Amino acid sequence: MDVLSDMHSRLVALVTPDFVAPTPHRNSQTSLSHRQVISIISLPQPSPSSKPLDPTLLLLISTYLSHALIALSHYLTSTSLKQPQLDTLALFSQTLHDSPTLLRWIPLCTQLPAKQYDVLLTRAYTALTSASSQASGASEAVFRIRNYALMCLLRTSGSTIGPKTFWDQVVKSASSFSRSASSNDKVEERRLCRVVTSAFSELLAMVEERENRDDFLHGKSFISFCDAWISYSKSVSCHQYFSGRHLIFLGWRCGWVKQSNRTGPILALNVLC
Repeated sequence: MDVLSDMHSRLVALVTPDFVAPTPHRNSQTSLSHRQVISIISLPQPSPSSKPLDPTLLLLISTYLSHALIALSHYLTSTSLKQPQLDTLALFSQTLHDSPTLLRWIPLCTQLPAKQYDVLLTRAYTALTSASSQASGASEAVFRIRNYALMCLLRTSGSTIGPKTFWDQVVKSASSFSRSASSNDKVEERRLCRVVTSAFSELLAMVEERENRDDFLHGKSFISFCDAWISYSKSVSCHQYFSGRHLIFLGWRCGWVKQSNRTGPILALNVLC
């Protein structure tokens, strides 16, 4: 970790020389040391007006961020970790999604050969999935970590990940979360369902950006995903938590496959609202 921390500081200086790292709040329940450790998975991105980064530097950055994710994943599930896991995993999941980590850097790496960042992304996926399967408690944080791992797969190129394998993992992750985080409180149950449906919406948006998106938007596994989304959405107000485009898209796809002689937002209009 010390080596990664040192490299992190050097890369920050290369990317944004004037960058000043934020200081953690003193009243935080998470120790400063663990905040510093988790910060190694993120690097500030250059401003849009800056000169494009050199391909060699981009390769170094993406490689570093992937290896930092892998190292931190192993660290967070090690037996030597004394920090309460709930707080640590929550901070880890928040940093993954809200900071310029590997996924935010990948779109800047289009100059690199696809095979290079495919390897980095799949390794990150494997490490994050393994870490989340070993984590105890912190169900929501674990679910968000798994969702980030799935997003890493979606940023790979071509046929690196197959549609069936991907959608099966999405449904499995949501099912595991719903079992471990179930609540008798209706308000909390709605919130948990919103966490799932928001993750589904985010994944679907990324699928639509893929060149082979049509391969992902057909088949039994995709329909199982649609069914799961509809099931979770029954506890959520569609007008408040869903985009209209995805409502119609979801209903049209399910309706098209299940009732091939009809078209239109069949299931979305009848079930989600």
